Order: sequence, then C-alpha cells, then structure tokens
Amino acid sequence: MRRFGARYNEVFAMRYLRPILLSFGIGIGVGLLTHPYMAIIATVIMAPVLLMLDRIMFPVSDERAEPFR
Repeated sequence: MRRFGARYNEVFAMRYLRPILLSFGIGIGVGLLTHPYMAIIATVIMAPVLLMLDRIMFPVSDERAEPFR
C-alpha cells in the first residue's frame, strides 16, 4: 500500500503542484515589478493556463496516472 501512495503523490506533484507553484512565482515577480494587486491578478490568470499547458507539454502515462489500477 505504501508504494501506491508514493506513486500517487508523485503524480499529484507533477500534475498540479509544479504549475501552481510556477504561477505563484510569476505572480510574485509581476507584483514586485508592477503593483501588488497585479500579483493576485497574474496568479489567478496564470494558474489555469499553466495547468493546461503542463498537461499538453508533459503528459503522464496511463500507468502513472492511475496508480490503483
């Protein structure tokens, strides 16, 4: 059971955490360069865009995407 949990966490990190953390980084950078409110706007706009691009650019194979199969 432990192995399945580790694989699931790895897929979760690859699929969701990487683009969300990247969007926070972009938001912080935009906020430092412009206005703090723009950081919030940039983060909210970039998070779904980066999630979509991440799925297109780095597809996860079926074996890794469905760990409990």
